[in-house]
Amino acid sequence: IGAAVREAGRPGDGLLYLPGQHRTLTAATPEDTRLLTDLALAQDPVSSNTLAGVELPARAIAARMLDFDRIVAVRAGGVNAPTNAQEKAKTSTLRRYFHEYGTTHVHGARITV
Repeated sequence: IGAAVREAGRPGDGLLYLPGQHRTLTAATPEDTRLLTDLALAQDPVSSNTLAGVELPARAIAARMLDFDRIVAVRAGGVNAPTNAQEKAKTSTLRRYFHEYGTTHVHGARITV
C-alpha cells in the first residue's frame, strides 16, 4: 500500500487517510509517504503514544486541504468511515473542491488522487 501511495503522489502533495486510524496502512514503510504532507495529523503516533496519531480539529483539516492542489487519499476497502467531524470535513472538502484524477486498488485499499 505504501508503494502505491509513493507512486501516486508527487513531492509536496497532500495526504489524507480516510478514516484517520488507517494511517497504519503505510506505517511499516514511512519512507513511502515522507515526501507528502499528512494534512490531518496534529501529533504523530510516536509522540502521541498511539497507533495512528492525533488529528487536527475538523476546521483545521479542511483549511489545510484547501492549501493543496493535489491530495492522495488512502482508504481501506470495505470499511465505512466514521462520521466524526474530522472525517466529515475530509470527505465534504474533497467532494466540493477536488476532482478525482484516478484510483488504484491494492491489497484491499484504495489510493485516490
